[in-house]
Amino acid sequence: MGATVPSATSGQTMGGLRSARLIGKVEEIGTMQEVRVAGRTARFGTSLRLWWRLGRPVTLTASVVPVLVGGSLAAHRGSFDVLNGLLLLVGSLLVQVATNIFNEYYDYRRGVDTPESVGIAGVIVEGQVRPETVLRGGVVCFAVAFVLGLWLVARTGWPVLAAGLLSALAAWAYSGGPRPIASTPFGEVEVFVFMGLVQVGLGYFVHAGRL
Repeated sequence: MGATVPSATSGQTMGGLRSARLIGKVEEIGTMQEVRVAGRTARFGTSLRLWWRLGRPVTLTASVVPVLVGGSLAAHRGSFDVLNGLLLLVGSLLVQVATNIFNEYYDYRRGVDTPESVGIAGVIVEGQVRPETVLRGGVVCFAVAFVLGLWLVARTGWPVLAAGLLSALAAWAYSGGPRPIASTPFGEVEVFVFMGLVQVGLGYFVHAGRL
């Protein structure tokens, strides 16, 4: 008897099955990739919301208003530098965000913050972000502010460097150190001096080059 030769129809059927399986695998891989991307996107969005809470945005007007007041005074007297103003504004915001983050970290370390505390981000006590990660976030904000400050110093002079270093030290002392100033009667005095007088003075100086 002669050997049976597979018909063309049978070969086409087998090829079609293989193609269908291949398409199914491709679709499955595509679905898995979409799930992974969606998961990463969701985690990124959650992370952004947590860091937004840590920055305490409702407090940031305390950095914006003095800088704008100083800039407005300088503009009224005929001096205004857009780049200097932006560098000071962004740097001031980053320093305050860092201060808020350090406040969250050190209050947690001292056992001051609890899940029921009012006025905190709560991401550490709720276990959503590790304390070390929060501390690193504050350091990064300070580092970026420092780089912007050096750029501003190069454009305006050493008085800005002196004021910036004092402000950074005050920001750390407010929340950190063996006895944070925030927990003493002098906390409000520090806020008035550095977030008021110093910030307004800097806001004017970076435009006018004098006080």
